[in-house]
Amino acid sequence: MYSRARLCLPLFALLSLLALALAACSSSTSTPTPASAPTPTPAPKASPVADVLAQSAAAMGKVTSFSFDLQSQGGDTPLPLGLSMRSASGQLLKSGALSATIKAVIPGSVIDLRTISIGGKSYLTDPLTGKWLTFDGAASPVNFLDPATGVARILGSLAVPVVTDAGDAYRVTGTLAAGDARFIAGSVSPGGILQAQLEIGKKDLLLRKVTLQGRITDQESAGIVRTLTLAGFNQPFAIQPPA
Repeated sequence: MYSRARLCLPLFALLSLLALALAACSSSTSTPTPASAPTPTPAPKASPVADVLAQSAAAMGKVTSFSFDLQSQGGDTPLPLGLSMRSASGQLLKSGALSATIKAVIPGSVIDLRTISIGGKSYLTDPLTGKWLTFDGAASPVNFLDPATGVARILGSLAVPVVTDAGDAYRVTGTLAAGDARFIAGSVSPGGILQAQLEIGKKDLLLRKVTLQGRITDQESAGIVRTLTLAGFNQPFAIQPPA
């Protein structure tokens, strides 16, 4: 009996140590943490500059009329018939009727051309005689002059826009494809890029001024700068065919 008890004691101790070791291993094994649900990505907020451009486009779409003044510095815009345009000013109705005076350059002098577009016809004074010439639809050599369409294109196509505070206006800068400025010139330089700056009124969000730097046509100077100023919104301008 004594010898058997002495043999059982070491065996019992060994089993106890083994049990303790297993318990320690079991307690040291960490319980897997359930994976947390992914945090949903918040929807991107509309860019403030995108809001300004969109709201200005909506505001301009409600305008029934406006006056415009287009000036060029550092070059002139080529026109058909060997002429070039230095400036243009006039009035435009939402119906598409337009009345404008174009300051045109011919070799040796500067002349004023009158143009009227209304009812599907265009009228232009002859550069030599001053008498009215009549054209059907888009046949007029200055039919490209369309500030209303141009304003909508600019507000909807300005690339890489950046908006800054300019007192009573938002100043928006960006780039514009030459094709989106077709309303200023008949032909377009393929791949041309213009530097653009817009001024939009804070109170009414109407576009007040557009400055475009760069060539629209291949014949122009690379440093040409054009400034289009808009005013006289919703005024009762009377535009009639020439008598």
